[in-house]
Amino acid sequence: MSHLDFFSDDKLLFLRYLIKENQIKNSDGLGRTAIMKLIFLLQEGKGLPVGYDFRLYSYGPYDSEVLQDLEFLRNFGFLTEETVHEERYQWKKYYPSESKSEIDENSSLLNGNKGEIDNLIEKYGNKKSRELELFATTLFVMKEKRGCDTDADSIKKIVSEIKPKYNEVEINQAYSTMRAEFSAVCN
Repeated sequence: MSHLDFFSDDKLLFLRYLIKENQIKNSDGLGRTAIMKLIFLLQEGKGLPVGYDFRLYSYGPYDSEVLQDLEFLRNFGFLTEETVHEERYQWKKYYPSESKSEIDENSSLLNGNKGEIDNLIEKYGNKKSRELELFATTLFVMKEKRGCDTDADSIKKIVSEIKPKYNEVEINQAYSTMRAEFSAVCN
C-alpha cells in the first residue's frame, strides 16, 4: 500500500481515529493490547465491519494485521510511538501524530459509527490491558459458544480454563459487563 492509499483505507482511518479519540477523551495513548481488544469489542460486540480476523491467543483475541497496520501508520508519520518502562514490563503506547492532524476522516466505516466508537472509548478506553483482555476473551467465548444459548456458568468455566490467572469474582464481573454491554451478540 502506498502512502497515498492511506486516505482511502477505512481500516487505517478507523485505527487512527480510535487512537486519536482515546487521547482526546483519556489524555493518554493506547498500548497494543488495549488497541487490539478495543477493536475486537467494536467489531465483534458492536458489529462494526472493521475487517480483522481475530483468533484466541495468549492475551485474548488477536490479529497480527492490527500490528502491521499500527506499524504502517507509525512508519508514515500518522502515529507516534512511545516506549514505556514500568517495573518488569516494557510496552509501546501509540498517539496520533501532530504533523498529520488534518487528515480527512471521512470514510464509510467511520461515517455513522463515530458515536459507537466514542461511547466505547468513554467506557473502556481508560481500562488496563489486563481488564480488556478478560472482557475480550469473555466476549470471544460468548460468541463462539453462542453465549446467550449457553448458561452463564458454562461460559464462565470456559473463560476460567482459558484464563486461569483471573479469579472467580473478576470472571463473573467480566461476564456480567459483556452480557449487559453487548447483548446484540445474543440476537
